[in-house]
Amino acid sequence: FWWDSPNTDKEDLYFFGHGYNYKQALYDYTLIGGKIAMVPRQAFGIWWSRWFNVNDQDVTEIVNTYDRNSFPLDIFILDMDWHTKNAWGGYTIDSNLFPYPQDTFGWLLSKGLYIGANLHDATGVNSWEHMYDKMCVAMGVDPSKGEPIPFSAVHATYQFS
Repeated sequence: FWWDSPNTDKEDLYFFGHGYNYKQALYDYTLIGGKIAMVPRQAFGIWWSRWFNVNDQDVTEIVNTYDRNSFPLDIFILDMDWHTKNAWGGYTIDSNLFPYPQDTFGWLLSKGLYIGANLHDATGVNSWEHMYDKMCVAMGVDPSKGEPIPFSAVHATYQFS
């Protein structure tokens, strides 16, 4: 072999050269990556999303309109205007639009819908966010400085905080 020790500091790169034999390529991938998860069934259903300041009453009316017209709906996505407008991105629900978000989201769930929210994470978590202090504690950042916590797609603590 051309290596003399385990690779501990570089990315591993793999090339699967199977031509049109896709099934064999997927099978070979599972030998190193494990079984491939199935996409959740609802992902193939009907999604609702619109870039608009919808509020809790709008949400109710939209879902009820689907029901009245016997049209299926599986996933309700709140586009980016669901959060406060201090920046392009944000994590704090706009209480002017959703004064009782737990009621709205509970109602959506009671209708059997899955819920998602559009996030624009470029600004990270900022001091105006409702959960900023708790996020700082989780990330080991001093909240008194008021500095943004930069977005990280790969930092596990950031992702689960």
